[in-house]
Amino acid sequence: MQTYAVETDSISINFGAVQALKDVEFKLKAGEIRGLVGKNGAGKSTLVKVLNGIHHQKAGSLRIFGNEITKATPPEVRRQFLSMIYQEFSLIPEMTVIENVFLNVEPMKGPLVDDKTTYGLVKNFFDSMEVDIEPHEKVKNLNTSDMQFVEISKAVLQNKRILLMDEPTAALEADQTDKLFRLIRKLKDRGISIVLITHHLHHIMQLCDSVTVLRDGQVVLDEQTENIDLQDVIYHMLGDKGFSERRRKFKAIESKKPLLVMQDVRSKNSRYPISLELYSGEVLGLAGLKGSGRTEILNTLFGIDPALSGSITLNGREVILTNPNEAYSSGLSLIPENRHTQGLSLMHSVYFNTILPILDRLGQTFVDDRQGKSLTNHFVERLNIRTDDILASVSNLSGGNQQKVVIAKSLANEPKVMLMDDPTYGVDIHAKSEIMNIIDEFTSQGNGVILVSSDLKELLQNCDRILIVKEQRIVQEIRDVLATDVTEEELENLIQQQREEER
Repeated sequence: MQTYAVETDSISINFGAVQALKDVEFKLKAGEIRGLVGKNGAGKSTLVKVLNGIHHQKAGSLRIFGNEITKATPPEVRRQFLSMIYQEFSLIPEMTVIENVFLNVEPMKGPLVDDKTTYGLVKNFFDSMEVDIEPHEKVKNLNTSDMQFVEISKAVLQNKRILLMDEPTAALEADQTDKLFRLIRKLKDRGISIVLITHHLHHIMQLCDSVTVLRDGQVVLDEQTENIDLQDVIYHMLGDKGFSERRRKFKAIESKKPLLVMQDVRSKNSRYPISLELYSGEVLGLAGLKGSGRTEILNTLFGIDPALSGSITLNGREVILTNPNEAYSSGLSLIPENRHTQGLSLMHSVYFNTILPILDRLGQTFVDDRQGKSLTNHFVERLNIRTDDILASVSNLSGGNQQKVVIAKSLANEPKVMLMDDPTYGVDIHAKSEIMNIIDEFTSQGNGVILVSSDLKELLQNCDRILIVKEQRIVQEIRDVLATDVTEEELENLIQQQREEER
């Protein structure tokens, strides 16, 4: 009889009246890479938290390498085998790579840390994995993919045999993702078992040996990836045979009179002046590497990093944007890159988050609750936000529904221009489609969107024009994107030319 790295039998768990998992059977072999996918709210996070000991099942059993794990099992038994690698890194920026890897488990030589041993272990591991990171470098000086590698090395060098990886590619560029995949395959060859949670379904088909699909807390597909295709995964995720990835229809954009103009704008954080135009009804994409200046352009427009020179014109009127309040008042809104730290107050309700930017409109001394709740209910219905109660904490919502609350908050201010910084980060394929439908409705009313996305397919499927941003400069424009046959590979090559030039 085969002993699995992880094996669950009829795992079930409830949160009040909500059944988060129902009779879940999940098996992970030694040295296997298994994808775990599903819509936001399907039960992926709950299952992983059961495996990791954060939640305890109400029914069913869990075994790790044949060891029965119950609520009474000491946490160190589980920690002996398993490590969770989250989207948000658990690294200390001011510490070196070595110090982070061995934090609280330092090999000692008498009363002192054995520096020679720790260096040798980290260096040998990096060399064997073909990772070029200096062990004595401070983590704050590393790029995102190298931080991801440090998180993984932390787990492996502490002899973990099971890695649960939550959206490990979400913040990575294409070449960094390829590098991570090579590392994961090398770990598999060492016999390490990996659960990969991701909304990038093509990564599942590219990397994983098998896939488990959850829908409404139940396993609806458990199969080897060689026996299925991407459409099988999408169908089982959504329960909809007719679903396909959307592409905006091409329409000619009237370009006589711009809705928004940046003319030779510089801020304290920009190296070069920026000029661009956005037209009524247009979705304008900004494509580039992380750190290329995409987010910085949005921050200047929204008054986070105010312009020091040049001009910004909205609807034919020059505007001075020295802070976000002035941007809101002028008709601009921002969907920030990180909804948890920048877009939402997680401890507060859907209602409070939605009306936050317009509190002054709802009453000078007291908030008009009737008007505020009516407005919130309107956006819950319009954006299909799945919540039992608008007074429920926004932290209880799935990632896709949280993002729609951020968008509702933006729309409540009735902007003319929405600045959207990776708005589909960490949301499932269905929620992505819903968010893009919201953009379509918004631009059909004569408004405009500037869209930053690390997902090149998303830009090609939704933008009328794309500007290539390199080293804080706009260096190229691609017109009539929806009417042309620009490929992801061609767009990636245009973006990656920066690195070749830097070398």
